Amino acid sequence: MTTCTVTRLDTLPDTFADAPDTLVQVFTLESEPDAIHALVAGILERLPLAKIIGMTTAGNINQGMLSFEGTLYVVSSFEESRVHTRLVREVTDLERQGTELIEALQEQEPSLPPKAAIIFADGLSVDGVALMDAVHGVNPHLAVAGGLSGDNRRFEKTYVFTESGISEHGIAAAMLYSDVLVTYSHYALNWLGLGKSFTVTRAVGNRIYTLDDIPIMQIYKQYLGNEIADQLPDIGLEFPLIVDHGRNRTAARAVMAKHEDGSLSFAGAIKEGERVQFGFADIDSMVAMQTASDHTLAGKPIEALFIYSCIARYTLMGDDAALESLPYEQIAPTSGCFTYGEFYHDAQSATNTFMNQTLTLFALSEGSSQGQRSHRSPAHNARKSLRSNALSHFVHTITKELEASIEQEKRSKEIMLHQSRQASIGEVIEMIAHQWRQPLNIIALTLQDIYINATLGNLKPESLDANYDKANKSIQYLSQTIDDFRNFMKPTKATETFALDELFTEKEQLISGLLKKYRIDYHTDIAPGIIMRGRRNELLQTLLNLVHNAIDAINGKGIDNGEIIVAAAADAAAIRITVQDNAGGVPKKHIRHIFDPYYTTKNSQNGTGLGLYIAKIIVEKYLHGLLHVANRDGGACFTITIPQSPDA
Repeated sequence: MTTCTVTRLDTLPDTFADAPDTLVQVFTLESEPDAIHALVAGILERLPLAKIIGMTTAGNINQGMLSFEGTLYVVSSFEESRVHTRLVREVTDLERQGTELIEALQEQEPSLPPKAAIIFADGLSVDGVALMDAVHGVNPHLAVAGGLSGDNRRFEKTYVFTESGISEHGIAAAMLYSDVLVTYSHYALNWLGLGKSFTVTRAVGNRIYTLDDIPIMQIYKQYLGNEIADQLPDIGLEFPLIVDHGRNRTAARAVMAKHEDGSLSFAGAIKEGERVQFGFADIDSMVAMQTASDHTLAGKPIEALFIYSCIARYTLMGDDAALESLPYEQIAPTSGCFTYGEFYHDAQSATNTFMNQTLTLFALSEGSSQGQRSHRSPAHNARKSLRSNALSHFVHTITKELEASIEQEKRSKEIMLHQSRQASIGEVIEMIAHQWRQPLNIIALTLQDIYINATLGNLKPESLDANYDKANKSIQYLSQTIDDFRNFMKPTKATETFALDELFTEKEQLISGLLKKYRIDYHTDIAPGIIMRGRRNELLQTLLNLVHNAIDAINGKGIDNGEIIVAAAADAAAIRITVQDNAGGVPKKHIRHIFDPYYTTKNSQNGTGLGLYIAKIIVEKYLHGLLHVANRDGGACFTITIPQSPDA
């Protein structure tokens, strides 16, 4: 195997001209299709038998040095290996087309095993995770390298191509078949998770809508500031999300597109339920990574090294990024490019993975003797390294402590929620009892009427039918009541779109028995047509809590003409719901503590001090709103303010 890297084809040695198994990797800063067509035509004129795989990039690496202009031709001639390429011109079904791509290539050389594949894909529309999943489904042992094409950080159009054509939204692949070819892979991430962890609560493929049920753009603005959020996706490579895959395995995902609905597309899928953090770049460890690579590559018969490195590393390090790549030129001829995402093969676990923010190495050799180039790690400032390592360790430790604190707080809140739910069982039983009392009386009287008439011989068919209908309606009412309460008590994390007036009707049905028992006038003033998107049951639970508190306040103070008014109105910004009673209001000494946990103005038999605390948690965490109280018109007025959802 012989590899030569040139920036002009006329400088390529003539020995490559007639080589039958030659692969040309093309890394270009050209951005126009006509220019790319001209590049391909020039290669075929100079190397008519060559197979070509190329892509537009965010920068090139020529013999370890950085280059941000022109085109790089990396020409590899194989002695005992075969090469074939294939182009997917338009990706419409990535799983199917990715599978068909690998299957078709594997059939090209039935006499030789497929050993490795270099794959380039559009950097703005192709989901690298899904593509690697498709490859894995066909051949998990196939060593894959390459990455997503770039456009020098413009994020407008990227291209991939082979000798058969070019594509803006496609995939180009070159497969190597051999009995003797040896491959080596290595990667470095050097990004640490920083700060709070978030759960991905709404995502489709590589497009994320919410973290912890909060719009993702709101998260970026809150934690990184409006200026950074406004510059997405241009600055997104510098602020990736670190995805926790468990077992000490993490991956970074960079923002690639910002959408009008506030969602963000990332370079690779992130699944709902996965935990993510903002990434912190450990720049000094990027420069120092050569030591780890030396151990990985030491003693290997390497004939060529290819680097596919994320442009984020250059964005952060500038020209110092050459300190990462230049030392490898001392091991073997080293060339490559900066990408919008990288493919990495882990031979030990037989997996191909899509990476972001990484530097990936892919080494090839057809020989068995160790390369003769001497290599050593670059000089490194020990004092600077010590400081950087200390800072990285400090940040990592603080982050772990913060995570532990958050988990402890979550557990405490879960205990309180459980306690509150246990306490509410008695309230629910009381509400069911009052809902059932009247229909049970009707059933009892109906049975008594049937028995008396049957005993006296006066039971007529029409009377029996009427009594049956009356009893059956009451039984159906009992059944519906059970369904209503079962739906209310059922835990759910689902976000729903619902009409507010229908929710209020359901709430009134659940609470009507208590209202009748204590002879409390109940009024609603709901603006028509209010549509909400959110956790329906959580809002219902909060409203029932507030109304039940109002009933307790009226009953506890012995007010004869008790009255509760529930109102709702909406504007472009928010939906506001108020629950007002006439029980005299909350004393000033209590009002500032009314939402504190375990704080209650009721006696120990009637209150746990968790109801309003839980209501506030629900409104703020699950409904992303505010709950506050004020004394008004001779009573307490609780107001829920919920921001309008763009999806409602």
